[in-house]
Amino acid sequence: MVCMSIPVSGLELLENVQLEAQRTALYHVEVIGGKAIEKPLPKYLHQIIQRRIVRLLEAFYGERVVEQLDFSVGGALRVPDIVVLAPDTKFVRGIVVTPPLLCVEILSPGQQPEDLFEKCEAYLAAGVPECWVFVPKLRTQGVYRVYPNAERVTESTRLDHGPVAISVPTLFENLPNDIE
Repeated sequence: MVCMSIPVSGLELLENVQLEAQRTALYHVEVIGGKAIEKPLPKYLHQIIQRRIVRLLEAFYGERVVEQLDFSVGGALRVPDIVVLAPDTKFVRGIVVTPPLLCVEILSPGQQPEDLFEKCEAYLAAGVPECWVFVPKLRTQGVYRVYPNAERVTESTRLDHGPVAISVPTLFENLPNDIE
């Protein structure tokens, strides 16, 4: 994880971080507490699960389902793995400033589940109505749904978002067991 102190604030901070990220060829950078933090690159298992979720959500929401998009959250810059944008989403300099309808986080190697729950709490505080957290290595036992309180989703449950229903067991079917 790379940390850089950048002594500016607001959108200037976000622009400077984006420029520094491009200069140093970082994949994604989040800005939290005035520091730029490199977001781990997703591994194969993460990407498989992410694509499955995107396909299911796109069936209803179409191009409003976006991956790895900068989102301004209470003075921080976050990069959720997946967002479902509201129809009236506003952008400032390419950064989402309107709360998405849904944020999805998928645990990558090097991250802790608690980190993703903190991100979800920040999303909820910023007005995002729902956030999902997936832990690929744990399969169905690691899927959580977050409202104001974390709720563990069991194998017999499905995730619903509007008209979209995702079967948790189906989401994790036929995944390779020997990779992260």
